[in-house]
Amino acid sequence: VDSTKLLTIDKQLLEKYDENFSDDVDDNEIYLCFYYQSNKVACSYYDLNKKCLFYSCEIQEDSKFQLTDTIIDDLQPNCIITSPRCDSKFVNFLKQKCKYDLKKLSNTTNFIPEDSLLTNDDQSYELMLKLRENRIQFVLVPSNEFNLDACKERIFKISTLESLPERISEAEKIFFFSSLIDFDSKLTIKSCGGLLKYLSTNRINFELERSIFETPIYQIKKIELKNLLLLDQNAFKSLQIFNDVDYVYAYKQTNFDTLAFRTHLNDKFNNTLYSLFLSRINTKFGIGKLRSFMLKPTRDLKILHQRHKIIDFYLDPRNSELAKLTIKHLKKCKYINPILKRMRLTRCGLNDWKRLYRTTQSFLELCKMKRSLSQYLHNEPIDSSFEVKFDFLVNLFERTIDLKESNEKNEIRVSKNISKDLDTKRLMYSQLPEFLTEIAQREMITYSLNGCKTTYLQLIGFLLIINMEDLNLNNFSLNFSDSFAEFEQKNHLKFVFKSNEKMYYKTPLCIELDQNIGDLATVINDLQSEILDNLQTNFIKYSHLYAQMVDFCAEIDCLLSFVSVAKEFDYTRPEFDFTKKSFISAKSARHPLVELMFDSFTSFIPNDIHSGLSSPKLKVITSP
Repeated sequence: VDSTKLLTIDKQLLEKYDENFSDDVDDNEIYLCFYYQSNKVACSYYDLNKKCLFYSCEIQEDSKFQLTDTIIDDLQPNCIITSPRCDSKFVNFLKQKCKYDLKKLSNTTNFIPEDSLLTNDDQSYELMLKLRENRIQFVLVPSNEFNLDACKERIFKISTLESLPERISEAEKIFFFSSLIDFDSKLTIKSCGGLLKYLSTNRINFELERSIFETPIYQIKKIELKNLLLLDQNAFKSLQIFNDVDYVYAYKQTNFDTLAFRTHLNDKFNNTLYSLFLSRINTKFGIGKLRSFMLKPTRDLKILHQRHKIIDFYLDPRNSELAKLTIKHLKKCKYINPILKRMRLTRCGLNDWKRLYRTTQSFLELCKMKRSLSQYLHNEPIDSSFEVKFDFLVNLFERTIDLKESNEKNEIRVSKNISKDLDTKRLMYSQLPEFLTEIAQREMITYSLNGCKTTYLQLIGFLLIINMEDLNLNNFSLNFSDSFAEFEQKNHLKFVFKSNEKMYYKTPLCIELDQNIGDLATVINDLQSEILDNLQTNFIKYSHLYAQMVDFCAEIDCLLSFVSVAKEFDYTRPEFDFTKKSFISAKSARHPLVELMFDSFTSFIPNDIHSGLSSPKLKVITSP
């Protein structure tokens, strides 16, 4: 095909050929509804082919909405529904996800030959399938339709469930639906209610043969993601992962003080797995990663193997010094996202620069250790370029900012030899006291004064200062009060202001100095600001490296907390056997929290657990 006949695909062209494929392609008939609030998200979707309503319990979502992105990619819905009252960032993320964007397609599908569109060959057929997969409708349902009571009422009105008894009272219906959906999860109820409202309003798959027209829902099930285990609040409490207070703080994305929060948690709420590991976290972003580990447990065996490998690596006595060194550098890492954000808007203060510098130093040292760690981690690899770029930033900072002088004067000071013009102006500014003394002596002779002073004020310039005692009253015929007025008129001085019985004047010599020397302090500030702006630009340029290093360090921090607990309580690594059916076989198993209730580990009696294979899977656990 002649390359000159390549055409860009647009919506009209897609719609033109949409009819040719409508008989051969099954539409993706999934309607997905999200409700997001206070850093938590819940979703529900209706599968039109299965006639089934699926829901998820509310779960913590990160700032990048990775869980939401995973759900959309797994389900591939043809319609996404949400409320305009949800956070604007979340709504915008959904809009971008639904946007018809050819950039998301492979390079081979960005352009297609004109001749290929005119013939329904296999190549164009596959191309149209790829294009259709990227089309998602986005719908905003009015926020009042997500009212909690109204959403509950819509769920109770579902009458097409296969398991719903024919004769059931309203009270029994409440108990029945409570066994299917957790009504304590408000976001879940709102997402289901909003979805049901959309299905009803748009008459999706109505059964016309029924006396009451409604979308048929034969089953209500909980969403199961491929590699993610979704738990509700009751499960977290029953498994002692979180208690009530832990659960609230786990969702709360606030800038609390790490040490104060950890101490507070250990004093009062140390009977959960979350607090057991939290007491050993070293960074604020490590707390966020631990929270994510606990709230969204993974079922990905590859990730679990990687975590076990790095825990084994640090538990090895040969790597104990490396573990201590890693913890040392992690403790110096600060949460710098707010600093980088301020850099994009304005200049940072001295404390911000010091935190950023120390964190960059720590990141550089951790990059040097990463060769033995990154092979075990599932996040983005930290290659050698990171080390080079962080080393560049550290050296650039050290060359640009004089930390010693900055700490002494409690303000940012640019180092010498960065700018010749800046160094010259600074030298002149440092010599001002002697220079002003010379100027004062000249002015005293010029105006026959008993004494005077000269000063320099930023934005005003050089000034002559005279008080009444400095005037030689023998030279004036007027009384005492009019002496200053006569002195100004006689010598053609420009009055500027009066302060503490002192008069401030602009003399011809002061005006000449303003023109020749200029406003030194302002010029110095402008030159220094220009240098600092260039420094900030370099740090902002590599802000994406900081984001990846934060994620890298957060995971290392969490795994080191696991290492600390495993070493202290003598835990062992579980082994996976994929050659047999599902089973559990544990010898001398110990509950990590129950054994902490005993005065000594020797008083706790471990137990063997066998479930599956030759042993029954059903267990009845009793206690005295």
